[in-house]
Amino acid sequence: MMKTLLKYRKILWILILLLVSVGIFTYVQLPKRDIPEITQPLASIQVIYPGAAPESMEKAITTPLEEELLTIDGIDEIQSASLNGFVNLTLVLSGEADTSQLYQNINQRVSAVRTSFPDEVRAVNISTDLIQSNVETFHIAADDYKTLLDNREAIHQFADSLTEISGVKSTDIRGLPGETLSVQIEPDLLARYQLQPNQVIEAISQTIQPTPLGTDQLDDTIRTLTLTSYQDLDDFKATVIANTNGQNVTLEDVASIDVVTDTPSSLIHEDGQAVVSVTVQADDGINILNLETPLTKAKQAADALFSDDITISSYFSQTTIIDDVYSSLLQSLIISLIAVLVIMVLGLPITSAILVALAIPLSIIIGLIPLPYTGVDLNQISVIGMIVAIGILVDDAIVVNDNIERRFLLGDSAREGVINGVKEVRVSIITSTLLIVFSFIPLTFLSGSNGDFIRGLPLALVFTVLASTFLALSFMPAFRYQEQKLRTKKKQRRSGLLNPIFEKLSNVYADKIVPFSLKRPVLTIVSGLVIMISFLSLILLVPIEFFPAAEREEVTITATLPAGTPLEETQETLIAIEDYFKETNVVRETVSYAGEGLPGIFGASIPNSGTNTGHVVVRIDQDKTKVLDFIDTYEEDVRDTFPNVTMQLDTIVSGPPASADVSLTLTGEDLSELLRISEDLNEKLQASDAVSFVSSNSQTKPFTEVTIDEDAMLAYGFTETQVTGLMQLASIGAPLGIFDDGNMRLPINLSYNDFDPTGLALDNLELASFSGDSPMPTIVSLDQFVEKTNVEQVNAINHLNGDRFISFDIFTTDDGDVSAIIEAVRSELPDGFSLAESGEQDTQTEFFLEVGKLFLVVLFLIYTTLAIQFNSLTTPILISFTILLALSGAVVGLFISGEPLSFLGVLGIVALSGVIVRNAILLIEFIEQNRDNYKSLTDAFIEAGRLRLKPILLTTLTSMAALIPVIITGDVLFKPLAVAIVYGIFFATLLTLVLIPPLYLALLKLRKEA
Repeated sequence: MMKTLLKYRKILWILILLLVSVGIFTYVQLPKRDIPEITQPLASIQVIYPGAAPESMEKAITTPLEEELLTIDGIDEIQSASLNGFVNLTLVLSGEADTSQLYQNINQRVSAVRTSFPDEVRAVNISTDLIQSNVETFHIAADDYKTLLDNREAIHQFADSLTEISGVKSTDIRGLPGETLSVQIEPDLLARYQLQPNQVIEAISQTIQPTPLGTDQLDDTIRTLTLTSYQDLDDFKATVIANTNGQNVTLEDVASIDVVTDTPSSLIHEDGQAVVSVTVQADDGINILNLETPLTKAKQAADALFSDDITISSYFSQTTIIDDVYSSLLQSLIISLIAVLVIMVLGLPITSAILVALAIPLSIIIGLIPLPYTGVDLNQISVIGMIVAIGILVDDAIVVNDNIERRFLLGDSAREGVINGVKEVRVSIITSTLLIVFSFIPLTFLSGSNGDFIRGLPLALVFTVLASTFLALSFMPAFRYQEQKLRTKKKQRRSGLLNPIFEKLSNVYADKIVPFSLKRPVLTIVSGLVIMISFLSLILLVPIEFFPAAEREEVTITATLPAGTPLEETQETLIAIEDYFKETNVVRETVSYAGEGLPGIFGASIPNSGTNTGHVVVRIDQDKTKVLDFIDTYEEDVRDTFPNVTMQLDTIVSGPPASADVSLTLTGEDLSELLRISEDLNEKLQASDAVSFVSSNSQTKPFTEVTIDEDAMLAYGFTETQVTGLMQLASIGAPLGIFDDGNMRLPINLSYNDFDPTGLALDNLELASFSGDSPMPTIVSLDQFVEKTNVEQVNAINHLNGDRFISFDIFTTDDGDVSAIIEAVRSELPDGFSLAESGEQDTQTEFFLEVGKLFLVVLFLIYTTLAIQFNSLTTPILISFTILLALSGAVVGLFISGEPLSFLGVLGIVALSGVIVRNAILLIEFIEQNRDNYKSLTDAFIEAGRLRLKPILLTTLTSMAALIPVIITGDVLFKPLAVAIVYGIFFATLLTLVLIPPLYLALLKLRKEA
């Protein structure tokens, strides 16, 4: 094989050139983003039924939908919230399901159930695109809200210009309510013409949806018959309602007709100004950085659209974040490359050092080629995988180059030196590469969002290492062959600058350390085990932090006021919270989003938002404080300052969104009993020192309960439909379709003026009764048989897979344990009720169990590979022992550095399994080769150590050098990973060099005795 490769080496150069070209093209085409896209198939169903109480919504809407949807295969979970006039269902779909077919099935089932909904249901919306990639949020600000409303058309033009950009999916506008054509019936005018509301409704419906008249045939031509329709708003106002005494009564004779601003769902405040936000949402899988220039141009062009008293600025930009992340990673990458190159120059001849260094960029570029086909893009997770690979990928090149150089020094010709040099190490190189692959590939099988988040790291690393192995066994030998052939003089090449030191270390190791360990094997082995166990015991002192807080300046405060709080009052409270934080000397700026909250930026969201919810964003001065210190300092005080506001302070997490420490789900069918148990549980949790904060999805809200005296109503000759219809017209109105004159397209809302803008004035709502003997009707106000009572009812009825439930999110302290409270409440639950526990702690436990299983798979694959290589069942056990040495080194590293045992820290420990066994393989393999060349077994051990120490030290130093910059300047997310690998390699290498010789000697003696 090697002979053929050397013969056709020119074709090899062309092949490598082709691969590099494809790799560069792949780099240009690969999407670049901050963090990996985490895809969770979801669907959302929203139903609007104005005026209906939560229990009515549950009965009429939620339960029928859930009963139908729960029969569909492929839906893992359904959560719903039935609120006043609104239902929201969130469907979690199975990852293995055919989502397109499933979405179609959901649409069909919802359409079938919709036919049973009450006629008053206004809208049923199904959304299957819930996870958005928000690229940039623009703030359009003015001194007052009216100025923003006056620039409504310009704002929409700006949003439209953004959606025209290639790669932009849509925009999310917040703080700008829509407009409605309001038709408000005036009861006194209606009475003057002796008309009823239904006559107005019929006339409007006929105007906007004229009755089809069919066709007419003239001169063999079929013509469609049409009615003349309104041309503008004046025509619409002139719609004829009736003819009284020969006079047409028009719509404007009996109603007030105006274009009105809808009630806003969000109010945004920044630095004393009213704000409208426009958030740009990107298409899936696109290169986010490609949007930076067109978005900037769109913003510059938008300045001409607005009046001088309006400013537009970028509040959030993912492209800026990506630039910062890649600048940091690029800095670490360059420093890693330089550090590795320096070590190689010090340890290898300058030509060899350059040749080995060349393998780094070539391997990275070629390793990019498979990434698009595995769904991996360029993000900080995949890039860190390449940085980790830098220290590993040069190992193969170093080993091959070192052994070829050794053969040349022994007098081999160019051809024989390359062939023999590669032949002696190729098995160990291929085996070592397989071990790396087997160590990292199982990590791609991690389930859930954590698996999606991390998948790019092992894949990028594996592809890069595979590329390096290919280059080490092809490019490196061919180049060394060509170089050796071109030499005019056969002279020894200049060694690396530190080669004398390496030679001295090799002699010390071979002549002193190895003989000592072989003469005193028991002492050496026991001492090594004691050190290893001591290091491993430090795991009890290492803190656990799944995903650390990102080093960002934003702190988000999720605020919930008492249910029923008006939106304007909510905004006033949020502005007061802003002022509270502005009084500190560590805050640069604040923004508040009352109502819907933030548009999916900074990892913050409010699942069931309302007029009583909102977000405050605080940007701190990082030169004065850090986000976690800021939260620790002000969280308790701000809650005490605003006792009526439930607040949770969060920051951006370097990973998938984190959940509460403990989450509880209380289920049961009896709503009143469910509320009683939840209140009892909430009180006990609030009183516990083990709980810093607890939130629940259960709140009560003030309602007005309407009671109709049916006997009196029937005595007047009224039906319930007449009575409730009139009350609905007076309170929320009724949608009648769309007004569209070619310039304006507005929804029409018909209402009845009861002269009370704050509530329902029953005494001003009148119906004509014909129940008496008189031919003239009697005017009866609704207060004659309808009563209103103020009550407190549950704000929302929540379902989980069809069962009523109340959830609790609990954030714990280091004092005490909430499990005792949970168990006490669980033991007292009535029949039919249950209390389930989950949360971040459960997530961590599940993760460690899953990683434990994968670690066993890794160990099995490593053992099997080594058993095949050495044709032995015992030697692999000895080599695998070095994994424990690496584990102990990783633990002591985390302890010394103060880094937590994080998600990536654990993965770093698992990854060490395949990295660290390479040293033991090289050492044992040369011991085996030397047994045939030396009469004494001790000499075989000594000379193997002399020959292998230099490449072992070089590969160890390069692996450490590649990751030390990450420890010093890297992101907090990656420091535990880098620390675990660097310390694991360092300590494991030292212990391997000392322990492997006596352990292998003991193993050989046992075999001989057996």
